[in-house]
This record gives sequence, C-alpha cells and structure tokens, in this order.
Amino acid sequence: QCVGYDGAEVATAVATLLALDPLIDAIFCWDDDVARYALQAIAQHGKIVPDNVAVVGFDDGILAQYLTPPLTTVRAPIEEAGQIAAQQLIDLIRDNHADPLTLLPVELVIRQSCGCQKQQ
Repeated sequence: QCVGYDGAEVATAVATLLALDPLIDAIFCWDDDVARYALQAIAQHGKIVPDNVAVVGFDDGILAQYLTPPLTTVRAPIEEAGQIAAQQLIDLIRDNHADPLTLLPVELVIRQSCGCQKQQ
C-alpha cells in the first residue's frame, strides 16, 4: 500500500498489515519519516520493535539514531541523486539523451530497530 507522510495514513497501513498477518515480522519503509510513524503505530498495537516486528527505514535522516528504538536504515546519497537527476534532465532537454541507469552506493546502517547485532 502506498501512503504519504501523514501519520494517520501510515498508522492505517500498519494496522491493515497487522490485521492481514498478525505474525508479520518486518516492515521496510521507503523513508525514515514513514518508519517513525510505523514505529508509533506498531507500539499502539501492543507490539514491540524489534522483538515482534523489525522496522527499517531509508535515508538515514538526522533523527533516525534518536528514535526509540534507534532506527536501522539505508544511508543513500540523496543530494548526489538530486544533482545527477538534474543533470540528466538538462542532458535530456539539450541532447534528447539521458543515461538509462545510474547506480549510487548505499550503506545499511544497523541500529536496534531491526533486531540485528552489528558485526564487530
């Protein structure tokens, strides 16, 4: 289900997931803001993150490490992606050509919300 940044929409989506499958054990959110709302909604349904449901976000926003529990997330070069997208658009306008695929490095930042332990 696709939801926006509205906490009520995320809460509804999480409630729907938990109703469809009470044994769901992980939720991957498209960004850390949605993950923050998911953490709250999971707690409201009496489940514990990560004991009952693991949560992972995407962005590694500044608040991710301060959530309860600290959010496991995927760190991505958001500014670089924006710069490349703008350049691709300029190239498309000028030359009617853009690269069909651009890959940027990402990094999994393991914190407590996934229930994993960092490898030392």
